[in-house]
Amino acid sequence: MRRLAVIALALLLAGCGSVARVQAGATASPSSPVSAPPSITATPTPSPFGTRLTITGAVNATVAGATAAGACGRTPNGDGADLRFPIGGQPYSLSIELGSYRGPGGYPLPPDRVSLHTLTIGPGSQFFGSQSGTVTVAAGDASGTLDVSLAGSGGSVQVSGSWSCSG
Repeated sequence: MRRLAVIALALLLAGCGSVARVQAGATASPSSPVSAPPSITATPTPSPFGTRLTITGAVNATVAGATAAGACGRTPNGDGADLRFPIGGQPYSLSIELGSYRGPGGYPLPPDRVSLHTLTIGPGSQFFGSQSGTVTVAAGDASGTLDVSLAGSGGSVQVSGSWSCSG
């Protein structure tokens, strides 16, 4: 009878949005409090074109999410994005400029350009510009993937992953 009561309690809690784990042979007594399950931090499943970048070389970082600054996607001059995110507490921008844009697909560097740079000027500022690689644009013109090599006075970086003007 107690086992039936424990199962009924578990079903009642599950129906109220709580999660209960019932072990075989477990019993509940009126004096034992029912404790809440431990809180769980959910990790969102990345969207296919959310900004998820791996940066290695003179700058090393993993970027999960970015904010679009200014126009993003198709423009009269092609396609592009200016994505902002922090690295080590310092604001950075990843700029994508596709002057040869003619629709979704892959675009080689050069002639198109990508740069990674700090948003500060002066000591500690960094700029890495296009050397080689490919930017791929998905349908909708405002997301895609990239795998590019960039270089600057501070060395070189490899940037790969997915980019998006939202999320």
